[in-house]
This record gives sequence, C-alpha cells and structure tokens, in this order.
Amino acid sequence: MTPPPGPCRHALAAMAVPARKWATRSELLSLLQRAEAYMEGCPVDEFRLDLAAREAGLSRHHFLRLFREVYGKTPYRYLVEKRIVMAKEQLASTELPIHEVAAEAGFVSSSAFARAFRKATGQTPSAYRISNIGA
Repeated sequence: MTPPPGPCRHALAAMAVPARKWATRSELLSLLQRAEAYMEGCPVDEFRLDLAAREAGLSRHHFLRLFREVYGKTPYRYLVEKRIVMAKEQLASTELPIHEVAAEAGFVSSSAFARAFRKATGQTPSAYRISNIGA
C-alpha cells in the first residue's frame, strides 16, 4: 500500500501566507507570485518596490510586509540572491566574460554585479570562477 501523497507545493507555500481563510491565502500567494514573475524580468538596478506592489495589486506597505513574511526577506534581497545564484551557475559552467554573465543575470553594470557578488559570496566573480572550475 502506497502512502498518500503529500501536500502540493502551492499548498505548502500558501501556509506561509498570514490569513485565516484558505481562499484568501491562495489569492494572496498568487498575487505575490505575479509580482515575483515581474521582478524576475526586471533588471536588478532598475527594481522599484512600488512597481512590484502595483503588479501584485497591493499597497507598497502591504506588499512589503506580506513578501517579507512569506519569503523571509525583502523583495530586493530576494531578487539579488536569485540573480547571484544564476550568475554562480554561469561562472562555474561557462567561459562567458564576466560582463556578459552580469548582463544575463540582470545587472545593468558589471561593477554593480561585482559589488553584489562579493557581498553575497565573499569573492570576486573571477576568483569564484577560478575556484569552481570543473565543479
């Protein structure tokens, strides 16, 4: 006899949303996911909280509070961390120049990318690439 399947990913994510009714949780989660999709298409250096909140259909304050509660970090920090993870994968697996990795990761300038990368990893992008060759 096989065990019953666990809850779906959407249900687990909705549990983090602070609301009493399940329908409200689900609706708020879908609004946050819509804003997340907007954020992923937005260059890091051009991210604006009010536009992400508008995309979700929430006030700036409510969006920030809800996002932080569900994801455990601010929208900007979430976006930068996601972009750094993408850049780390590219640095370890491709020979692309660092300025191209920065552009593909959504950074407008390679200097902004280098600062964010060093702050997140403790290494420069080129040092990270050297230490992860073949990883």
